[in-house]
Amino acid sequence: MSQKNTSVFSLKTHRVLRKAQINQVFVYIMAVVVFAAIFLFGYKAINQFLDEGEKASFIKFKTDLEKTVGRVAPKFDTVVVYNSLNPLRVPEKYERLCFVDVDVQPPADCLGRLGPVACDIWETAYIQAASDPDVFAAWEATEANVFLKPAGPLPIKVYKIRVSRSDGIECFDVHGQLDMRVEGRGSHVLISVP
Repeated sequence: MSQKNTSVFSLKTHRVLRKAQINQVFVYIMAVVVFAAIFLFGYKAINQFLDEGEKASFIKFKTDLEKTVGRVAPKFDTVVVYNSLNPLRVPEKYERLCFVDVDVQPPADCLGRLGPVACDIWETAYIQAASDPDVFAAWEATEANVFLKPAGPLPIKVYKIRVSRSDGIECFDVHGQLDMRVEGRGSHVLISVP
């Protein structure tokens, strides 16, 4: 083979190799883009799945609490105690749960104990009921009488309640479960520490 043919051959080979390298770089870039897209969509899907799980857990807790209080209230002297033997599961993200007797005037330290939204709901129901002789006026006027810290995605309103404390608020620290005593009184339930 002559020198000229060899240089033409090596030039052609060099061009072919260069195109192959460019194609290989393009393939690597596409692989990175595809991997990043799959990673981002997967991350978003997992987060959405976890959020839906938290919502479902909250709704189950809310429903269980509302059913228990509603079932016990009309049965005088019926008692349900939630504790480690009979747990009422609370989603892990909640630290505290407070029951409010809306027939009692909110205490002066309401904002510090419940926060502005809960205190406003309580105050509004109490004021509205003060002008109405119906014993259920405050309970009917309120949109919620159970409050969580941090706040839940939906308001919780259980059947008419009284609490064992004179200031109208009974709070429980929750660590995945709620320990409390629910006692039926005919027209309401009494919520207290077990």
